[in-house]
Amino acid sequence: MKSEFNSPDNVNDPPLIARRSMEWIGEPPEDRFECRLLRGAQALIVVCVSTVQEMAYVL
Repeated sequence: MKSEFNSPDNVNDPPLIARRSMEWIGEPPEDRFECRLLRGAQALIVVCVSTVQEMAYVL
């Protein structure tokens, strides 16, 4: 039984190519940590903004 990735028959199979590129776009190994850091920073900014808005509303 041939592996999905090594078989030459599947090289030009559009769904397989799409799936492979989606996996790569979704989580490139080098960027995993940076992406997580970025998401954490975004979450922090959202929390800060909502806190400031609440404080402004109270004042």
